[in-house]
Amino acid sequence: MAGTTEPEKKSTPIWIEKFIFPVLVGVVLALFGAFIASFDAFKPLEVTIENKLALAIVVQVNNKPEYSAVINPGASATIPLLSATEFPAHIFWRVQRNKNNLGEPIGEDLKNFGNADEADVAVTLDRGGKYVVDNMIGISTYFYPVIENSTDMRCTIIVNDGLTIQYVIGQSSPQTTANQTGYYKYASNSNVTLECLNTIYYRGKRNGTPGPALIMEGQSGIVKIPIP
Repeated sequence: MAGTTEPEKKSTPIWIEKFIFPVLVGVVLALFGAFIASFDAFKPLEVTIENKLALAIVVQVNNKPEYSAVINPGASATIPLLSATEFPAHIFWRVQRNKNNLGEPIGEDLKNFGNADEADVAVTLDRGGKYVVDNMIGISTYFYPVIENSTDMRCTIIVNDGLTIQYVIGQSSPQTTANQTGYYKYASNSNVTLECLNTIYYRGKRNGTPGPALIMEGQSGIVKIPIP
């Protein structure tokens, strides 16, 4: 019985593989890119910044005063830009610090670039983009103490007592809540100490001795210090 032979398979001409296929792939990629870009063209010429901090912030876009806003705690602002050529937009912000009785600012100067020993933290947004400002700057966390003084004593408020980064930030009046404080970099040995006449109250780790923990609220960095 004679054997059967398989029909010969036709191979794709080599000129198609070398020239036609790459052209088709390029056309498909270009069409896909144009399709994606068409969506960007419909995005608004604006950026939105939300403030999660306990203090107001000043925001400026592309270093232009006409693109600026003051954003209160828990609020957000949408800033329109005039041209698509201004994107990606560069976002700069700085916290508005409280001041003590001498008119001096309280706390560290929180901002999103050149902050203390931090490297610059660039923030850029595309059209319709949103950025949330919170208590994380680069790799560092910042906390904002709120002193709830339920004693009958006037107390001196000290942040990071006994450390090289110690701050005496003012007085806490009897039976009041002191929420006009500032932001401070958090470390494993950070503390908030109140000197009330001959009595010391503190939260965190003071002189190597742990006390009640500093418990921060998410994103705002608020730490409530109930005394006693």
